[in-house]
Amino acid sequence: MATISAANTQTLMDSIAAHIIAVAALPGSSSALVTGQGTTLGRIAALGDASQQYALLNAMEQFVTNENAWLAQVTNYLSILDCYRPACAALDQATGGLAAFMQANTLQCDPHFFDAFNRAFYKGYQYPIAALANWQAFGPVDSNLAQITVTGSGTGTFAAGTAEPTTYGNAPLHLTNIGSAATGAASGVYTITYSTYDSSGVLHTGYTATATVPNGTAVGASVSAGASGIAVTGITLTGGNAGDVIAVSSTLLRTVAY
Repeated sequence: MATISAANTQTLMDSIAAHIIAVAALPGSSSALVTGQGTTLGRIAALGDASQQYALLNAMEQFVTNENAWLAQVTNYLSILDCYRPACAALDQATGGLAAFMQANTLQCDPHFFDAFNRAFYKGYQYPIAALANWQAFGPVDSNLAQITVTGSGTGTFAAGTAEPTTYGNAPLHLTNIGSAATGAASGVYTITYSTYDSSGVLHTGYTATATVPNGTAVGASVSAGASGIAVTGITLTGGNAGDVIAVSSTLLRTVAY
């Protein structure tokens, strides 16, 4: 069998992740379902005929039991992940070892696929043959890795934010206007100092990237920093306007789909 392509591998990883996300979201309707169970059983009790109640109640109670057993499964994240073990094992076999294949092809996966794949590995089956490293999953959204409040042209006060969780890898970095109004009349050129994993999983600190936030940038609007990372340790600028507040945020590398 020919080795599967990198593009098809990414598509399949994303598809599995999309399934996990969809299934994990199902318990959100459980409250309404439990309410419905009570309503249905109440209707049996309201029939006012003992023979009808006897004929129907046991079966109705059984479907409630079945529903509750299903809910117990889908509200357990590890049980959900276990559904995808055969798919993860097969993809590992098709790529000759997914961890190494992803590194060779500079691929990152959604965190949900990462969880399922490593769950399959740690269950101790023949495949997967190796776990994925943390940096091989792209990081989640983080609204404030760090920020700077501009006090005048080329000056500002830096404030540390919250780094990406170490359980995942790089995420694309953006500069976002988090102030109370659009940025002022002067554009700001911002240089961020950040930490990032390389394609071998080595964490590097002190990297820099520069991006311009145009004048009049609306509240909540972002521009790409042209870099990916997990933490920001410094922000400097030229230009800008007193009162501008710019945060470095991270976004998903991509949105997964079936």
